[in-house]
Amino acid sequence: MKIQQTLTKVCFACALLGIIVLSCEDPELEDPVVNNNGNNGGNNIPTGNFTSDELSEFLSLKEAKRITGTLPEAPDLQLKINYKDTLYLMKNMSNGIHVEVRHFGLYDITGFYIAVENSSFYYDVPVMEEAAQDSSDVFFFNMGIAEDVDMDFPYNFPIKILPHDQNGDPLDAFDKEVTIENPEAADNCSFTHAFTGKNEHPNDWWWSWDYTLGFDYNDEVFYFEPNSFKKVSSYPTGGCCNLDGTSSTVANDPYCFEKYSDGSSNPNWRSIDVTHYFQWIYDVLWFYDNGQFGQENLSMQTNYRPSKSDFCKGMPAYDQDINQFIKTGTHDFSPGADYLTITYDVTDPPVFGKIIRSGNLEYTCNLMVLSFDLEGQKWEMVFRKYIVQGTLITIRVKYHD
Repeated sequence: MKIQQTLTKVCFACALLGIIVLSCEDPELEDPVVNNNGNNGGNNIPTGNFTSDELSEFLSLKEAKRITGTLPEAPDLQLKINYKDTLYLMKNMSNGIHVEVRHFGLYDITGFYIAVENSSFYYDVPVMEEAAQDSSDVFFFNMGIAEDVDMDFPYNFPIKILPHDQNGDPLDAFDKEVTIENPEAADNCSFTHAFTGKNEHPNDWWWSWDYTLGFDYNDEVFYFEPNSFKKVSSYPTGGCCNLDGTSSTVANDPYCFEKYSDGSSNPNWRSIDVTHYFQWIYDVLWFYDNGQFGQENLSMQTNYRPSKSDFCKGMPAYDQDINQFIKTGTHDFSPGADYLTITYDVTDPPVFGKIIRSGNLEYTCNLMVLSFDLEGQKWEMVFRKYIVQGTLITIRVKYHD
């Protein structure tokens, strides 16, 4: 799905909650309303441990509808999610993390039921249409915690995620742990690696790009791209299906064009729809404690090949173009830094592929947020720690049960 340039303003920091309604049979949903407390847990949240309902009030979910009761039973349809065990969040993170469920094109996911374990209510969150793809669907997950709430970090609690179809029937269930980390305690976290003599990617973990947001002059989101998102473009074209059943194009058959010279239609002309896509397969960073850094990313795109297409069967043909980019440079990170300066080595190797820019820095043990201004627009890039489980060339979004 092509990303629209005129997205509605994304306000991930506030949950949109509905009025609680209980039905004897199916839960009744009402239009979402804005929590007057800014979804920061209400007026009388106790310190220390929190009940499941109190934690549920902290959840910040875009356009969520609140449902009284417990989650319905869910089958095991072998869907996959992009988090193995734990959903890491940063305290007061502006936009949260994107959660992606892969259904392989077999099901139509329209929303997600989200519940803190043992809570007396749960939420129904619609899919994020601008990030929906044929094989997967996405929603954003975040927590809104007021400064005066006394919470010990890192704070952990269990959560359930149930993707559902257009009838509200669950398709699968995922039991995960949420861990909220405090960037103010980031001095105890590992941001860099000890330099080993060569600026090569370490073999234990990297910072892996999760998503990018772009904001315009009015603070409205005009660009959103999650990891491994396919940017799709489509257009009509065509060629000729000859009487002998072979296909030909204007390039290799001078009589294959849409109109004859006298204006009559070409009976051999066949139209087809071509769909291209471009995709960043992965983008990873590593920083060494001697001031060096490295970056590696891999892109894939399809290229339409008319000479290989079958116009008689209406089947366009494509080639895949895969490009790997490795870049190095220097950085000025020090523990507790709130700004990161990046300088690329522009000659060896050249700076091709996706790059990052110097900007404001927030980080925890498992998340890094880099934000910067560019030509009057604000950009935010989110990275999460990726534990190495194989070679870089095999990295995609990792899906789990």
